[in-house]
Amino acid sequence: MSTVIHLLALRIGTALGWQAPYELDAPVVAIVGPVDTGKSSMLDCIAYALGRDVRAFRGAVHTQLTDVELRVRLGTSTYTLRRSRSEHTHVTVYDAGGTLEGRFPVKAEEGRLTLSDWLLAQLGLDDAFAAVRLSGNRQLDFANALLPYCYIRQSAIDNQIIRDPRDDEERLIVARLLLNLTTPAFERRASTIREVDNQIERSRSRAGTVDKFLSASPHTNHSDLQERIATLTQQRDLAGARLAQMRNDARAADKALDSYRDELSGARKEVSAAETELDRKRLAHDRLQARMKELDQALLALAETEARAADHPPPLGLVQPACPLCKSSIAERPVLPDHCSLCTQRYPGTVDPQERQMLMTIRETVKADLAAAHGEVGTAKQRADAAHAAAKRVHDGFNQFLKEPVSPYADALAAASAAVHQIEGELAALAALEDAHRRLQHQRLDIDRLKGEQEERRREHVANEAELESARDVVNALNEIGSGDLCVAASLIVSTFKGRRG
Repeated sequence: MSTVIHLLALRIGTALGWQAPYELDAPVVAIVGPVDTGKSSMLDCIAYALGRDVRAFRGAVHTQLTDVELRVRLGTSTYTLRRSRSEHTHVTVYDAGGTLEGRFPVKAEEGRLTLSDWLLAQLGLDDAFAAVRLSGNRQLDFANALLPYCYIRQSAIDNQIIRDPRDDEERLIVARLLLNLTTPAFERRASTIREVDNQIERSRSRAGTVDKFLSASPHTNHSDLQERIATLTQQRDLAGARLAQMRNDARAADKALDSYRDELSGARKEVSAAETELDRKRLAHDRLQARMKELDQALLALAETEARAADHPPPLGLVQPACPLCKSSIAERPVLPDHCSLCTQRYPGTVDPQERQMLMTIRETVKADLAAAHGEVGTAKQRADAAHAAAKRVHDGFNQFLKEPVSPYADALAAASAAVHQIEGELAALAALEDAHRRLQHQRLDIDRLKGEQEERRREHVANEAELESARDVVNALNEIGSGDLCVAASLIVSTFKGRRG
């Protein structure tokens, strides 16, 4: 693998098509021209093709640019990198013959090789860069860590090569990797040391937060807190036992109350049935009384009719001695008393003795039924009165039961339940403090353990650092890299280090 990347040509696509390529295959390429003629935009296009996110291109390029194509040489192999603004999340790579090498995402995707991974692998820097973990668990990549050293932009030289001191960590690591002044194993251990230092600092911060929280509590002493928790736990168990007993008593009272309710319901049903029967008997009695009254009125009417007939008897005599039709003798026809000898019908105003007898018979029957009904009404009324009295006794007992056992149970249950809840609330608060004490203790143990491991790791790191190539061998490393853009950048890096750090 080669550690040198050569930019060969740049081609820019617009809505009108591809422009003529810009040839870059030279030991030194200078981009010169008046202001706003596209110098920085050309560098932006190069960076865009190599995977850097360009948020906004300058001037007309921002609206006209559609595609960027960059031809590069990595060692002896030539590749073409093409990135479209419509599909800016991926870069398509072709080999010298136009065969698809791959379509790589610009940003990390699960299980896929990114463009940065592919470029670093072609440069032989993938293992070295993967071994480094910066603060915040950041990882070195091609676009942000290595690309700034491939060219110098006049308008951003301080941001690319002479970078802000806050970026010294990343800048120095890249320089050591490029100049072979370190090894992946050494950088991996250094990353681990940085991560553990950050972990220790975070643990100290969390421990300080917990300690501050505990200092605001009256139970700062752990042993006093545990003693208080044990006391409250015992009180809670006793209060819970009392509450359970009260609930059992309350359930027994509820059971007795249900029995009273059932008895009262039965008594009310009995009253309802007795009242219904009494109403039915009274209705039958009233009907018989009405019938008796009707019969008395009918007999009275018969008596009045007889009285009138006695005062005005009908004249007797034969108007015709024989029947006008059959000519038979009427005098010889048997005629009942008070009946007409011609039509044999009863004279008006006379009473039939059989009718009187029938009415009298019916009256005697109704009279007997009325007497029986009167007795049944009395019996039904006695039953209804007895049902009312029984219901009243049950109701009075029910009210007395409600007054005496149920209300005290309800009040006592509420008080006992409130006491248990109060104790449980205090226990929950103390449990949080207990957990804070436990976490603080664990964090302190973790800090001590990490510090011990870190000391051993630092001793090993210092011992390995002495075996690495010293800064005086930088020139030899540069000679091994050879000529090219990266060599110029490395020389600038060394000069920068000397200027920055003396």
